[in-house]
Amino acid sequence: MSKSSEKSRIYRLEFDPAYQSLALADPELLKTPAFQFDSTSKANVWSAVELVGVDRVKPEPDFWKVEGLPTAFVCNARILGETPTLSGVTEALPVQFGNRSLSLVHVNERGCWDALDAQNCVWPLGTPGVGTPTRYAFLPRRLDFTTVMTVPETCEHEILVYANFDDPVYEFKADVKKQKLTGLVFRKVWSEKITPSR
Repeated sequence: MSKSSEKSRIYRLEFDPAYQSLALADPELLKTPAFQFDSTSKANVWSAVELVGVDRVKPEPDFWKVEGLPTAFVCNARILGETPTLSGVTEALPVQFGNRSLSLVHVNERGCWDALDAQNCVWPLGTPGVGTPTRYAFLPRRLDFTTVMTVPETCEHEILVYANFDDPVYEFKADVKKQKLTGLVFRKVWSEKITPSR
C-alpha cells in the first residue's frame, strides 16, 4: 500500500511575537505610494525613514516586523549578506532605527509568481481575488524555483515562502533554520500531495 507524501509546500511568512517589532516614526507614511508594497520597485520614490521600537523589553530579532506593513520586514546588512536566498527576489530600502542603518525588505517583481489556482482557493467573500484566501490552491507546474515569493492576487497582504527539498542553499525557510535566525514563523498554507504508484 502506498502513502501520500508532501512535495512542494507553501508557507505564510509571519513574525514571532516573542521579539521586538518596529513602527514608522511617522505613521502617516503608510498612506503614501512608497509604502504600497505590491511587488514593484520603490527605489525611485523612496527616502530613508525613521523607525521606532515597539515592545522594547523583548529581545531583538534578526528579522523585524514593521507594524502596518505585512509584506515587508527589516534586517541589517549582515543578515542580507548571509542570506543569499533573498537575493534577486527582494528589494532592500534604507531605514534608520536610532543610530543604526537597516534595510526594509520587500518582494520585487522577480519574486511575484502567477502561480495561484484562484478558482480552487477558498475566498472569504466567495469571489476569487477578493481578500486573502482562507484555503490556498496553487498550480505546481508554475512553482519552478525556491525562495521568498508573493502572488499577484495577495501581494499587498502577505509574503509566502516556497519549499521543496529543504535545501538551505536555495530555500529561504531552510536557510533561516540552518542559520538559527530569529523573528520569523512559517505557517504552512498549502502542500502538493504526491501519491507514489504501487
